[in-house]
Amino acid sequence: MSNINLADSNLLCADLSHTNLTGADLSGAEMLSVDLTGANLTGADWTDAVSKINITQVSSP
Repeated sequence: MSNINLADSNLLCADLSHTNLTGADLSGAEMLSVDLTGANLTGADWTDAVSKINITQVSSP
């Protein structure tokens, strides 16, 4: 599991494409226009995230 903690972060316009975010804590993150194309989000916590996300391909269980 990853120990990436982006909880409550401001990720506006972030390019997280092809990033391994397995088990990442994204709870409460503001993620407007974030590119997660090809990112691995297995087990990531999205609780209360504010999102308008561009996703075309995501690895997930």
